[in-house]
Formats: sequence, C-alpha cells, structure tokens
Amino acid sequence: MKGLAIASFILGIIGLLLSFVFGLGLLPSILAVVFGIIPLVKKILRPMAISGLFLGLLGILVSVSFLTQKPEDIIEQTMRKITQEREARPSRALLKEGKETVDVSANDLYNILNKFTGTRQDEEWEKYEGKYVKWEGSLRPFGGSPKISKAGVIVELAQKADYGYIWIRAIFNEEESDKLFKLKEDEIISFTGKLADMSISAMLTGYHFKVEDAKILQVKKSKKGKK
Repeated sequence: MKGLAIASFILGIIGLLLSFVFGLGLLPSILAVVFGIIPLVKKILRPMAISGLFLGLLGILVSVSFLTQKPEDIIEQTMRKITQEREARPSRALLKEGKETVDVSANDLYNILNKFTGTRQDEEWEKYEGKYVKWEGSLRPFGGSPKISKAGVIVELAQKADYGYIWIRAIFNEEESDKLFKLKEDEIISFTGKLADMSISAMLTGYHFKVEDAKILQVKKSKKGKK
C-alpha cells in the first residue's frame, strides 16, 4: 500500500508536467488518481496519497483541456507564442544596450497626443521622446523613396491608422542603405528607432513622427503584395 501512495505521488507529478505537452499526461494522471484512492481508503501514507490524488486530478483537467482543442487551434497558439517571443527580442537587446524602450504603436501614440494641445501636448510627448520603439510601415506612395543625407538614410514611411495613415520619417544608418534602396511599395519594413520629434498636424514637417537611429528588423510582403 505504501508503494501505491508513492507511485500515485510520482505519477501525479509526471502526469501534470506532461499534460502541458498536448495532453500527454492524461494516462499517468488517471493512474495517479487510482493509485491514490486505495491507500487513502486504507489510511496509509495519507498525505502522499492525497497529494498524488490532487496532482492526478489537476493533470486530468489540463490534459482534457488540451485534447478537446482543435489541432489547428493548438498550432495557432504555439505560433502566436513564438511570434511574441521573436518580437520581444529587439526590446531585450535594446535594454541590454542601455536604451530605454516603450511599448506603444504609432497609431496609439498619435491618439494619445491628439487628446491634448499646446503645452499639455508637449508635456505628454516628453514621456516618450528619446525612447526606442518597434514599429513598422511601408514606403509612402509619393516621396517615400530613401534619400541620403548627412544624418543618414531618410525613409518616409506610412502606417495604417484608425483614420487614414500615420506618416513616419525614419533615419537609418548608411550601412543599411543597400536594403533600403531595394524596398518596394508592396513591402512592409519592421524596425526599431528612437523617437526624436512629433507633429500631430504634419502639415509643416511632412511627418507625424520622426525616428532616429533606426535599424531594420525585417522586411516582408504586405497582404496586398501577396495576392
């Protein structure tokens, strides 16, 4: 009977751990419950038997939740986690370099700043100015082609927003000029950069946000380009 209590406890641990791997812990979890009930009734090593029984029941619940999901849903969740992990890498790399980052999209930042005017807007902008962001955009239809300047390679980008587009002037290092000059209008560029300036109206500056020290992360086809 002591052996059953110990086996229940061990199988409960194994079953719970394996239950997170596509529900593979169902069988050991069931055995943990069965082996835990017998010594519990006989009042032998009850603490260990109760622990094994609890772990077994928990493992069964987790395993069943996995097994009742559609395979495509599990794959989608796994791919989403991989994508989130991949997207988090640039932020961690910037933190290692001592660069302060902020997790905000161009659209969200525009909406935040657009709530204010004058000095109040400037004060709100100071919370973001100088911090690094991870954004994406495509070449602006008119005047978006890369240009060489003393500051670096200037690229005018457009990002879809709630209403119309957000215009982003990104300044890259000349080392990335080869990739930048190969960009096409149906491609989306993902990049990191430091928020340097903003203009909500964009009438005078030609942009809503200016991003300096920009670095390319990825270039991909837009959905329109794939069709």
